[in-house]
Amino acid sequence: MLFAYLQRGIAAGALAGTAHGTYMALVGNPLTHYIDAAAQDQAAHAGHEHAADTVSEATTALVSAGSGVLWGILLGGAFAIALYF
Repeated sequence: MLFAYLQRGIAAGALAGTAHGTYMALVGNPLTHYIDAAAQDQAAHAGHEHAADTVSEATTALVSAGSGVLWGILLGGAFAIALYF
């Protein structure tokens, strides 16, 4: 019985994590990049230097999607066990 709860919780968590990771890769990360570019542009006009980007956008999108899935699986399993008990 515990295995059935755990299996459903992990499946639901993986689905929710995939949706969250996809949203972050397609909406959240580009928005953050846009805001950072605007801040860099404003800092350049003020005469301040800003560090260059060290991580590519593809890496950021991959990490966002992957971590969303992993967190979804972890939390789905944890809530499934809590619901069982």
